[in-house]
Amino acid sequence: MAETRRPSFRGAGRSLEVLRAEAHDELRTLIELRCRGGEDPWEVIPELPSVDEQVVISSGPTSSVMPAPGCRPAYR
Repeated sequence: MAETRRPSFRGAGRSLEVLRAEAHDELRTLIELRCRGGEDPWEVIPELPSVDEQVVISSGPTSSVMPAPGCRPAYR
């Protein structure tokens, strides 16, 4: 009997609801850190990816690397 291989990306086996909740928490943390650093929330928020974009970014092979502030993902 052949062994079934599971996907190897970070979010494998977890529901979309869980991935979106984790992405929301990550974005909320980024907003808080940048605002505590003196940045204006009205300038910070539009620069960040959406929750769904964050799910894709954090599930990708380079999940440990966040895009620089103001940079949008390359898949745009």
